[in-house]
Amino acid sequence: MHEDLLKLLNMTANKHSPKYFKICAEKRLNEFLHQQDVKLEAQIDQESDDYINNVDEASYIKYLSDRYSLDTPYLDFDKREVSSGRKNVPAEDFPYGQFNVRSGRSYLMGVVTFHIPCSGDVNLLPYYSDNFLVHNGPIGYTEDNHLCFEITDFYDDLERVKLSSHSVINNIGTLSSGLIREIEEYNYGLERKIKRFIEERKKKISSIVQVLGVPIKKRENLSSSYAVPTPESRKFVSLKPQVVDHGNKIEYSLGDTIYFDILQVINDYGKVFEQYPSTYSGKQEEELRNHFLLILQPKYKGAATGETFNKSGKTDILIKHENTTVFIAECKFWRGQKSYIDTVNQLLGYLIWRNSKAAIVLFVKNKDFSSVLYAVKEATPTHPNFIRFVNEQDESWLNYVFHINDNPDREVRLAVLLFHIPPVGESISEVDEK
Repeated sequence: MHEDLLKLLNMTANKHSPKYFKICAEKRLNEFLHQQDVKLEAQIDQESDDYINNVDEASYIKYLSDRYSLDTPYLDFDKREVSSGRKNVPAEDFPYGQFNVRSGRSYLMGVVTFHIPCSGDVNLLPYYSDNFLVHNGPIGYTEDNHLCFEITDFYDDLERVKLSSHSVINNIGTLSSGLIREIEEYNYGLERKIKRFIEERKKKISSIVQVLGVPIKKRENLSSSYAVPTPESRKFVSLKPQVVDHGNKIEYSLGDTIYFDILQVINDYGKVFEQYPSTYSGKQEEELRNHFLLILQPKYKGAATGETFNKSGKTDILIKHENTTVFIAECKFWRGQKSYIDTVNQLLGYLIWRNSKAAIVLFVKNKDFSSVLYAVKEATPTHPNFIRFVNEQDESWLNYVFHINDNPDREVRLAVLLFHIPPVGESISEVDEK
């Protein structure tokens, strides 16, 4: 019945109508990923032998990773909106046996459309993960970076529409969480896969050399075509030199614009954790930290040695310059005020330069999230290095100024971001009622 309805909706639609599909239930993601791998390997194979031998491998891997990584579609259920109207509804879509309708005909009915904002590639929403046994997904369409689905008001009863929408949203949340997880895993392992493809290509080249007994020609002055292009969409992280002690010493700081941009990325992605508790519940601090790194790395370049963001210990995210930490984020589960203050101490122990930047990312399992937020606000000013509260950037994003240990003249910006990751038992529909 689902398949017939989908065909009927698309057959009766005109050229201006949306194309309906089964949300996270129409196409197998693994088949799409396999085609991605085929294209990726073909691109490496079509490069000339001397290009593969001479190009900077790390840069080439990064270029291919940026090009072939998937833009994960994240649905913001909290910001969904509705619109209403009337449309012709096929008889096949009516509840069976409850209405006097004739097969093959359509009837004008009231319809409520739900619009869910989607960041990332909406074209991935028809795909489903092999981790879920999918038979029929909700039917919807995409429009202006929103995922839309319709509830027909058969009984002229908005309470029924509300209950139906909760069921659909919960279903979409479950299906999309599996899709997101599989896409993230693909992106996370992409650079290793590219490196393996390049190594296999180099083995082929080496085999040709061994059989023919003739070396591959190397060019002394490589043309610009051998340079690896850098995606323009990535933001450049530069460190501003700070002259201190009357010019005898130079320190570096991360600019406020990039600092807040990084925090915004963390805040936006942290909201995804809250929307998909079944996906992220049970993860360790290090695993959750790695999810942030997976999002941050493709967005920024420059500044630090090696990659822009570095890992230190189990939960740190760092930007360093000349072995000195310029930015650090620490990811922790909330374990009470004492543990929180200890984390502040730990961060301040890393920072020695003026205008350094830091962030604490707290994952909260407690059912009463607001009490934890209050506890953070209560505990923070008690720290001996506390200078002032700056602002509340978001409901659970707080900005403070501290000073470096033993030097009250050297200020440090510290952001505290809290995300609610409740036990798996809390579903998306239950969140609506809170």
